Amino acid sequence: MLHQNNKITIQPKFDYKLLFKNFLKYNKYLSKKYLFSSGRMSLYYGISSLQKRLNIKKVLLPSLICEEIIPVFKMLGIEIIYYQLNENLEIDYNYIEKCVKEDNYFVFIINYFGYPSNWKKILELKSKYGFMIIEDNAHSLYGKYNEKKLGLFGDISFTSFRKILPLLTGSELKINIKHERIVLNKLTKFPSKDEFIYLFRNFKPSFLNPNIKKNNYTDKIDIEKCQMDYLSYKIYTNNIFDELYIESIRYKNFLYWKNFLINSDLKYFNFIKNKFCPYVFPCIAPTQQEKEYWINWGTKNNISIINWPKLPNSENYYIDNNQLKNIIFFPVNHHNDISLNANYYAYN
Repeated sequence: MLHQNNKITIQPKFDYKLLFKNFLKYNKYLSKKYLFSSGRMSLYYGISSLQKRLNIKKVLLPSLICEEIIPVFKMLGIEIIYYQLNENLEIDYNYIEKCVKEDNYFVFIINYFGYPSNWKKILELKSKYGFMIIEDNAHSLYGKYNEKKLGLFGDISFTSFRKILPLLTGSELKINIKHERIVLNKLTKFPSKDEFIYLFRNFKPSFLNPNIKKNNYTDKIDIEKCQMDYLSYKIYTNNIFDELYIESIRYKNFLYWKNFLINSDLKYFNFIKNKFCPYVFPCIAPTQQEKEYWINWGTKNNISIINWPKLPNSENYYIDNNQLKNIIFFPVNHHNDISLNANYYAYN
């Protein structure tokens, strides 16, 4: 079993060395980027910028979506309609086409787990009906589709830095159409109490570590506190991350889990064979008991394995495919070459 300090986590741990290295630097060339504290802050300001000249009051959301997105649309007075996905996360294009033929919608598309959606099909529909696309690129910071970077396909897109990079907070909003520039009063903010606790969590006993995700979620968002924390901002704006290295280690870890779990009862998603930059290794547990087995197995082996997502709890929400409620994530964090620890792991 691995030592606690070597726990393999889904998200990279904050990098103190990068902070000290980049703290006194200043990079003026990134001032034109739209940087926010989180993906949903980027989403809020992105949609707000579009609503200044568009009268769109409805959004089509995929049924497999995290509840944290929902408050953004509620705050902006946008009605949510859910479209369904099959067991391999392929979109119900017929339903989307039926909707956009009859009314004006935002269409929300997710690049799940670092893997690109079928942008050829999506853009064909957009060309035909002219709807606005929101591209959720939170899992796919360095992903590509046909050699074009993800995040450039939607009319707006947003990332989530902390899922891939060793930061406390951070997200970039991209607006890929002509628009009025968003003006913010401040670029950064002082880290919050929860962010400071997260920053120093590795120096505390595990029972004192807070559940940051649980504490941070509310059904309302404070749009006045939209900036990245200053520490993460300094690292991100003054450091060049090695995309090829990050992608190669993550993909190597992805393949490790694919091979390690091949004789289990877990069901894989049918991703393309071409290399991509994964956020996690995702799979579906056939039963609740199997899901709990693997989460507990991860705890015993100091590996973070989680059930994803926490689905919306609203009156009009539904999901046709109940299998998608049993998705679990295995970490591919590039700070660990998982194959080096292979001798520690066993099914029981």
